Amino acid sequence: MLSPYIPNSQQIHIPYLYEGGKLSSIDPIALGEGLTSQILNTKESLLLVRNVEEESKLLGAKVVGKAAKSWLGVPLILMGQAIGAIIVQDLEREGRFIEKDRVFLETLAPQLAIAIRNAQLLDEMSLTLRKYDQEQFLLNSLLENIPEKVYFKDANGQYLRASRSWLEQLSPEQREAINKKTDLDLFAGESGVEQHELDMDIIFTKVPSIGVIEEKKNLDGDVIWEWTSRIPLIEISGRVAGLLGISQDIT
Repeated sequence: MLSPYIPNSQQIHIPYLYEGGKLSSIDPIALGEGLTSQILNTKESLLLVRNVEEESKLLGAKVVGKAAKSWLGVPLILMGQAIGAIIVQDLEREGRFIEKDRVFLETLAPQLAIAIRNAQLLDEMSLTLRKYDQEQFLLNSLLENIPEKVYFKDANGQYLRASRSWLEQLSPEQREAINKKTDLDLFAGESGVEQHELDMDIIFTKVPSIGVIEEKKNLDGDVIWEWTSRIPLIEISGRVAGLLGISQDIT
């Protein structure tokens, strides 16, 4: 029986159970006071060749169900942490395993530990990628359809993403050049300088600006009024990663 253990879950998973000539798996069990939990906690191999039930009780381990006649368990250790165990047992015969069997399993254990951890990392990566794809889909759908004008900038004031509604206020040439450009690059004269300074002030001070009414000009040169909010994007470390800007035409 191969039993991976995920510490944060407090569960022992048993994806590989070979019994009666058949390979199967069973549902996860809670980390408790059984023999498997014993070797996971002590990080030491355990060989019980007879009187398994009595020996288990002396070790403080509870026996659930039919007790084995012979029992051998080896922890899978990776970077000092028990991440699983190999368990072999015989329900009919005492003395089924000997010291040589323990040494053999301990020889296999490091390779199995690495294989299990690699499989866990692959599962975690696949889950992360699925979540990332879903989040990207939701963000793209939002930016394609939201009527408000939305943009994201990095800590240097360079554009990262913008909604379709925001891009539509730009000329075709500006739309082509938006990636990694600042307002200084996109808008000539005082307009670009003013917008850049407003955003950089929010990034520098980490203080959001909510619901400010601003006067702007559209592509036709007409004056419009926008209700604008600028919000710093602050990481857990306290570092400002960028800026979120939202504006709505209230003309």
